[in-house]
Amino acid sequence: MRCYLSILFICSGLISVFGDEKPKGFFTDSVISALNRYCFDCHDPEDSEGDVLFLEAKTPADLEARRSEWRSVAEQLRNRTMPPAKKKLQPTEEERLEIANWIKTYLRESASKSPPYAA
Repeated sequence: MRCYLSILFICSGLISVFGDEKPKGFFTDSVISALNRYCFDCHDPEDSEGDVLFLEAKTPADLEARRSEWRSVAEQLRNRTMPPAKKKLQPTEEERLEIANWIKTYLRESASKSPPYAA
């Protein structure tokens, strides 16, 4: 049991070290920059197909207003369903995972800091 708790403690430390230790500008410099490069053609906020407006986000806090949409962005990047295979310009596997993991971590951590639904 002690060994299990030690492993759990070490792993939780690694998650916090790698999960949220990105530079402050990581969202705009890396996440939005890459998504603009690979997704803007179809998801331009001014002319979006199907009202998928995730590229309207300017700050990480903007993700909180469209949680389900951003969860979908992370999932589709991870599953390689977006951008569509017919698009010549594709993110690298490293870019896909880094962005998807950052989104997932941000959404999880911001949800845990939000006030409860019931007062």
